[in-house]
Amino acid sequence: MTYSQNIQQSSPFEGLDQIFIGNGQGLKISASGHSNFLSPYNPIISLALKDMIHGPKITKNLTSISKFANGDHVFFEIHANRYIVNSQGAIE
Repeated sequence: MTYSQNIQQSSPFEGLDQIFIGNGQGLKISASGHSNFLSPYNPIISLALKDMIHGPKITKNLTSISKFANGDHVFFEIHANRYIVNSQGAIE
């Protein structure tokens, strides 16, 4: 499986932007798009990942917590051995 399959409505990326990794190396971006998925705990809640990018040399899926939180109005609890994504709509 290629990780680009996780992007729905993918289109070729045309630009000079790169993904910069910890050692300062820049990696090419080949595609962009978005993805929607259902919450594994409440399947009536759909979450969206917008402005996703595909870097062919990256072997793991990565996400920007700030973009995810802003786009879906969620917040994160980060613990030593797990993380929890909470919907702000559920607590209002």
